[in-house]
Amino acid sequence: AVLMMGLPLLLNVSIDSNDPLQQVILAVLILAISITRSPIMIPLQAFQGVAVSAFLKQQNHPLRAFAKPAGALLGVGLVGAAAAYVLGPWLFGLLYPPKPSEVGAYAHVVTSPVLALLVFASAFLALLVLSGSLVIALNMHRSYVAGWVLAAVVACVVAVSPLPLLTRTLLALYVGPILGLLVHLGAMVWQARSVSNSGNAELENI
Repeated sequence: AVLMMGLPLLLNVSIDSNDPLQQVILAVLILAISITRSPIMIPLQAFQGVAVSAFLKQQNHPLRAFAKPAGALLGVGLVGAAAAYVLGPWLFGLLYPPKPSEVGAYAHVVTSPVLALLVFASAFLALLVLSGSLVIALNMHRSYVAGWVLAAVVACVVAVSPLPLLTRTLLALYVGPILGLLVHLGAMVWQARSVSNSGNAELENI
């Protein structure tokens, strides 16, 4: 909830309420985040069940099972980011033409690099969602919670930092999910080693 819906609230309370341009830039930025997340997050809802089912069949090799869907998500993210870089500003302006008061904000937010970075950031949030589901499938609930809590806390801290609005927003969207993902990957590595050590112990007993 913090990463998906709480970020706009944090950004809103961290900007100068007396600066009209900052308010408009934030509104356009939140709209851009919502739009750029949809192409990956919506298909993930259907893809996630398939990935977990396949993962449950390969619990002894969690990293190997995670690699394929993770690669697919990153590939979709790269393709989406490339498309956003080429077509994003034009398509955004076509669907949401700026009002006279928003022209300055569009110049800051609705650019090829920013839209591409926002799309690719959604791939890491999708990876966090997927890795969390796979860690839950391993019954590693503490690792699941730890990954999400770390991601949320870091994103919140970065979002309210004194950095420029656009910079801290992009950093929050990347750094939080990546750190949470690393926690989940660490849990998968630990599980793989535990299974391997258990197998070796059984062989020694035989």
